[in-house]
Amino acid sequence: MRTSLRFRVEEAMADLSVKGLLTSIGLGRVQRQQAALNLSSGGALLACSDPHEPGALVHVHIEIPGTSDVIEADGEVVRCAQGKGDPPRYLVGLKFVGLDGPQRGKIEAMRRWFTSPEYRLRRSSRRRDKGPSFELMG
Repeated sequence: MRTSLRFRVEEAMADLSVKGLLTSIGLGRVQRQQAALNLSSGGALLACSDPHEPGALVHVHIEIPGTSDVIEADGEVVRCAQGKGDPPRYLVGLKFVGLDGPQRGKIEAMRRWFTSPEYRLRRSSRRRDKGPSFELMG
């Protein structure tokens, strides 16, 4: 059962690393530039290039364009599902573990901004300025 309100974060990018001995000494594999789709003080949903086993302990670094704040958090993979597309993407649900007060405060401030009428107005005017988007069928 979800205890935190999720919100969409547009254009947010995340670096994800599986916690372990190799990661702790700087030799572990890090998936860079993964898309962070939504966020809450309880966790995040990422679109990743590789699957992750539920129960895996990870560290995530999330950057949101236009802000100077970064979310750094440890987490546990709670679900992983293959999405559509080529190459395949994996939707990875994370539950934050041990998130401290300042990080929770950042996420709450982001939630207020990304769900505000002002942000929605700016987002819709940006989309109108870009014009319609069409996918060509081949």
